[in-house]
Parts: sequence; structure tokens; C-alpha cells
Amino acid sequence: MDRREFIQLAAISAASFAVIPLSGCGSKEEDESISPDGAHNVALVYAERSNSTAALKKVNEIEAELKSAVAAQGFLAIVLADGNPQSASTTVELTSTNEQRRKNEIKDDVKSVLETDFSAQAAEVDLFKALSKVNSTFAQAPNNGLENLAIIIDSGISTKGSINFTESETRNALLDPSTLVDSLRKQGELAKFEHIDKVVWYGLGQAADPQASPVEGTKEAMKGLYRAIFEAAGVTLPEDDGEVFKTCEDVAPKEGLPSVTVVAMPRIPLDENGKPILIGDKLELDESNSALTFEFGTSDFTDSAAAEESLQQYIDQLVDFPDLHVTIYGYTDATGSPEVNQKLSEERAATVGALLESAGVKASQITTEGKGESTSFDTDEQNRRVEIAFG
Repeated sequence: MDRREFIQLAAISAASFAVIPLSGCGSKEEDESISPDGAHNVALVYAERSNSTAALKKVNEIEAELKSAVAAQGFLAIVLADGNPQSASTTVELTSTNEQRRKNEIKDDVKSVLETDFSAQAAEVDLFKALSKVNSTFAQAPNNGLENLAIIIDSGISTKGSINFTESETRNALLDPSTLVDSLRKQGELAKFEHIDKVVWYGLGQAADPQASPVEGTKEAMKGLYRAIFEAAGVTLPEDDGEVFKTCEDVAPKEGLPSVTVVAMPRIPLDENGKPILIGDKLELDESNSALTFEFGTSDFTDSAAAEESLQQYIDQLVDFPDLHVTIYGYTDATGSPEVNQKLSEERAATVGALLESAGVKASQITTEGKGESTSFDTDEQNRRVEIAFG
């Protein structure tokens, strides 16, 4: 690696981020083992921004990945994830032949990268453009036999460009990622990830005041959205989200950074399996698993306040997604005549719909339907239920 500059980084304009020059052979002697085994070409996507608390220097795994990349004399890139992403890159060339000095050279090179000034230079966040920069930068990498790894340290709350959470298209894609994926495909945008082989993301959903961090269900939906975009672009990700999306230590951003629009991220609840409630999902709420219960033989709630509380997270979701629609199905047990049970099931579904509407959900978002008596389950407690289908 050039000992006086981090190749193109020095050529970036004054409006871009400052860089610590790589320092050459180090002098501190340590016995730490640094191996090129399993190394990748690495691109860091990061910026110290006013809406993100994820901190590059607090992630030990990143330092280890950089050491392996330098030891393998791989390709390194930096992309500043702000409103006008800039990139810079270099191919590592180690000069020391002495084993200890070579270790120190690797450590000093990595230190120089980590001590780069990653302060955002432009307002807002255009994360899709930053990822496209990663791709075009990897396209310049030499054919060194290493896979290309994008390491993202970011809240994921992008406010500009093709992924923009201030706009309804991106927000609605949290519930159905295929809508945004199809749009990106039609625009030819997915080809911009063709040189990215692997992705590891730190700090998704970790935001800094005044940007509130999304609720857990929304964080999970954000993972699903970004996963869908990467996979549609041909990037193979491990099935386990834990291998792709990782948390990191929160560090409050410094003052004086360019502004980023505060986004009221929509609230998405989790189901009983910890999965976000998305379009196509259905909830089954009965006497055994919820407070949505009725007085015997009537459509009156046993406890109206408890019923509303049990539905509040779904009410929040419907309010935050005004284009989301639900169909509410009412069921009874088989006690009594089918005709009476049919009418009762319709009334109970309507009661739930009325509760949602009184809590702020638009009437146009709600359809109710009575399904009559049910013997689908072993107990009457489960057969007396309400189903809510999201669509």
C-alpha cells in the first residue's frame, strides 16, 4: 500500500471526508497472530451522521476483517454514507519482509483506515447510492481471487434516493418488499450490486435522537426489505439473519453534522413467533390467547378496554400504513343453531371493526365478515375467535 496516502482518498475534493495517511512500517512489537486466511476484499459503508448511533470503531469484528484483508494484500474501499456518497479505494501492497515488522505494518494500515474522518459531508442519507458506489468500486478491484465483502455500519433509515423512508413507496415496501424490488428492477437499479458477493450489516435500526429507533417489528421488517433487495440483485445471504444483521455499541453522534430529516418510522408488530406482521399474514385471536372475548351469546366485549389494549399494536400499524387493509372474520362455536351463529359471527366481526374505527383506523381500511360456527379446533374457546387478515 502507498505509505503516504490511501490511494484515491487523497484525490477526493475538500468537500469529501479527510483521511489519515497510512503510516508505513510500525514499531510496536506484539505477538498477535494475523492471518490472511478467509480474507475478503472489503468496502466499508459508514458515516458519522446525526441520525445514526452505530460506531465503526466499536466493532472488533470489523478490525479483524480489515487485518485479514490487509494481510492478504486485498482491495480496500471506503464509501461515505451521507446524502452525496463519495468513495475511495486502494489495493494493499505490503513492503516488509520481516515477520514482526509485517505484522506491525498491517496493524498500522488498519489503524489508518479506522482513524479516517468519517463525518458526513452532505445533508440527508442516500444509502442506495452508497451501496451502488460500493459496487462500482469493487468493479475496479483486481482479480485477486478474494470475494467482495460490503460491511455496512448504518441505521438503515435512508432519507434520499431509491430507498427513502420519507416516501410512502419505501415505507409500504416494509410490508411487501416485492413492490420496491420490482420498481428497482424495472429501473435497472438491481444491476448496481452485481460485484457485491457478501454483506454484513451493523447497527440496522439503531438511531440517534431526535430520530427515534424503530420498534422491534419494524427493525425486523427493515431486515426483510434490505434482504429482499440484495437477494434480488444476486447477492447470496445466509438464511440466518443473525449472520447478516448485527447490533453494535451505541455512540452518540458528535455535534455539527449535516442535518438528516427525522422520519416517523411506521410501527409494525411482531407475531407470536417474533416475525413482523406483513401483507398476507393472518392473526387468530381467541379466548385462549387474547383479551378479545365476548359476553355469552352476544357481540358485546367482556372487557372493552382490555379488548382495545389487545389490539392496540395492530391499530398503530393500520394508522401508520393508511393504505393497509384488514378483513376481520368472526367465528362462533357450534352451540345453538347455525342461523343464530351466522348472525352472531357477523355482529362480532363488526364490533371489532367498530373498535378499530373508533381508535383512528379509516373505515375504508376495514372489511368485516361473519363465518358462522366453527369446529376447526378441539375446544370451543378456540373456535370462538376472530381472525384478522392483512392485505
